[in-house]
Amino acid sequence: MRWDFSLYDPQLLPEALVTKKYKSISAYDWIGKTKDQTSFCDLIEPKKMKSINELRNLLESGHTNYTGTTVINTETVTDLTGAKYNAEIIHGWDIGFAMQCDETWGDFHYRVFDYISTKNESEREALLESCHLEDAHWQWLSKHRGYHSDQYEWFYLMGDDNPQASCLVYHPKKSACSDDDIFYIEFLAVAPWNRPNPLDKQKFKGLGSLLLKNVICHIEKHQGLVKGFSLHSLPKAEGFYTKIGMVRMNQLDKGSMAYFEMLEKPKQSFLGETA
Repeated sequence: MRWDFSLYDPQLLPEALVTKKYKSISAYDWIGKTKDQTSFCDLIEPKKMKSINELRNLLESGHTNYTGTTVINTETVTDLTGAKYNAEIIHGWDIGFAMQCDETWGDFHYRVFDYISTKNESEREALLESCHLEDAHWQWLSKHRGYHSDQYEWFYLMGDDNPQASCLVYHPKKSACSDDDIFYIEFLAVAPWNRPNPLDKQKFKGLGSLLLKNVICHIEKHQGLVKGFSLHSLPKAEGFYTKIGMVRMNQLDKGSMAYFEMLEKPKQSFLGETA
């Protein structure tokens, strides 16, 4: 299994991404610089980035955001031991949350890759197949640098003093099924300890659905986009999006990433389910 880098100039990509198979790419390969010292994330996401000086000035001012964040809902979540936690759904651009994701999620990914690297080849193949590591290279601070206009909205599910899930939405976007405006999920991820992993049992289950339901309700209320949403799915997430009622549209796939759209009726059924 390989990640699809066919859209990017191989002369700029890190050597590991050009020559190595998926099974041998480590977390350290993903976070490296390209040959011309450009961030790999910048190659994938060529947006109008906030400069390092802008972020430094923000931090030196004693803040991690420009306009504040809002707790839009509070949920009670239960871990696999039965312990209950208050979880806040937070809305807004904030590099503090992004840095928490990079630090805590990144550390967990490193430990997973380090554990897998100690196994023989067949065991590594099995572990990589069972783990959900396709987004292990995502760098949330870099994404915050690039996705910050009014068309983008950030959401975090915070619980047990850690970011447990994150989502970025873009709007408006035309539906592929009608002339209606919908919104688009740029990124949706749960913390790596909330997924199958070889280090420990999943801490929480169902947080991706829980955050997504809160995102839908917020966007409908504040943007009036009630006709559904769409996204491109990582391969191992396709089953989840099919399960919640989204429609696959092969003609709009991007490489290995399948296009899905959630229509209005199945969306209502999804919102009516218990997370």
